[in-house]
Amino acid sequence: MNTVKFLKEFLAESREHIEKLNRALIALEKNPGDQESINQLFRSAHTLKGSSAMMGFTELADRAHQMEDLLVKLRNKEVKLTKEVVDTLFASIDALGNAVEELMNKGAQNGHVLDSREKQDRKTKQAGIHLAERPELARTPSSIRIESSRLDALLELVGEFLVNKLKLSRLKQDCEALNQPLTELDRLMQELQFQVMGMRMIPLEHICMQFPRMVRDLAARENKAVNFSMSGLDSELDRTILDKLGEPLVHLLRNAVDHGIEANEERGGLKKKAGRITLSAVRDRNKVLISVEDDGAGLDIEEIKRVAVEKGIITKEQLGKLPDEKVYQLPFNQRYSTSKKVTEISGRGVGLDAVKRTVESLSGKVVLDTKKGEGTKITIELPLTLAIVQCFLVAVGQASYAIPMTNIVKIVETEENDIKTMEKQEIIIFEDQEIALFHLARLFEQPSETRKRSVAIVVDVRGERVGFLVDRIVGRQDVLIKPLDPSLRDINGLSGATILGDGSTALIIDMQTLLESCSSK
Repeated sequence: MNTVKFLKEFLAESREHIEKLNRALIALEKNPGDQESINQLFRSAHTLKGSSAMMGFTELADRAHQMEDLLVKLRNKEVKLTKEVVDTLFASIDALGNAVEELMNKGAQNGHVLDSREKQDRKTKQAGIHLAERPELARTPSSIRIESSRLDALLELVGEFLVNKLKLSRLKQDCEALNQPLTELDRLMQELQFQVMGMRMIPLEHICMQFPRMVRDLAARENKAVNFSMSGLDSELDRTILDKLGEPLVHLLRNAVDHGIEANEERGGLKKKAGRITLSAVRDRNKVLISVEDDGAGLDIEEIKRVAVEKGIITKEQLGKLPDEKVYQLPFNQRYSTSKKVTEISGRGVGLDAVKRTVESLSGKVVLDTKKGEGTKITIELPLTLAIVQCFLVAVGQASYAIPMTNIVKIVETEENDIKTMEKQEIIIFEDQEIALFHLARLFEQPSETRKRSVAIVVDVRGERVGFLVDRIVGRQDVLIKPLDPSLRDINGLSGATILGDGSTALIIDMQTLLESCSSK
């Protein structure tokens, strides 16, 4: 008998039952007469008891049995669902969850140790709630579990296919007989790429199922009445993005409870009912939009301005020229905080600035929308994947660079007399606006061709438009991102490299860090 295999299946199923117990108890707390929630609680506790006993984990089986006994009394109406009973049941679920996680971290008895990918990071433990990523769990009978390392290896093969397809394309001009097989190869390549990327896609629900319990506990600690709901959790993202998304979402939800929703007495004065917090996701072409919204006090734009000036983030003169949409981005600065108290919730963890940095490191952006007295909505916009990115290849001297299409606004040809200098900064006029202009050759210390006419790539980075001069456009191409060589990792503005059809290397530009580097000079 394969003990390790059975242990992995047992732990995976046990985690599912812990989630089901939490969800069912939250539903029962909201609706004490919901018999189906009681039945679900009983089924999960009973199954957990039986499977634990079968695996020889008697302590875990005993704890599940004790919970099952209380649920039987509740189902038979021998016990009323009071706050004390709910708290006892939640404590029992936590004890079961902790026991399962302890088994996960320590591994099986008899010296069997679980793969490190299946262990949990406790860095995401907040208010006694374990926020777990579980992409290895199957959701339907037609699903199979695949080691992520195998997917990575398959993706590498796709990259090799891409390179060799480009090599063949270069020979196409010399041999017409290659046209039909190359067309067919291109179709098969696109289908293979689509299937591989689909295998890497994981529903958002894998990092969200513990959020209802977390919000419930945080609201209870703050003595706030909060109704929490989630939607669109079937939206899928590449696992490399999902791996880093849990902590930012945890902070945004904690922030909504702590800062967004008012205390019960304040909402009573405003004639509001229980606070509302929603987490929603929606697919928008090649992006996913994830929003955390509350109907709390909202942010006062004048208060934002006052705090920003007080903290030295911006001067009054600069503030006077700043449009409202950019004022609402000031709370993401690491020195900004409107909290009038330090609580166990707000006093820990990452801030909005770290949320922004994490999202932008994933080629995404964060937008805050708020109105005093009506609530706050923070939206995270993310690409579906970071593994294969559509780029424009550009040439600077003898070097090639790849610029992600997500950043590019427009490509414009420029003459020498189109470039002006203002306060030692070169600028061009684009759509009736003056935008800063930078030479990629100078930024990356590359020799550049002397031309009277050149090409400016106009990009948008966090709402700011700038232009980058290049010698020429090579073309559009899907590229597989590979890690940078150690000798290049200290160069600002690079996020990776890719292999081109002729075997040469193109460096992939990270527009965010490149622009930051330009601003600091």
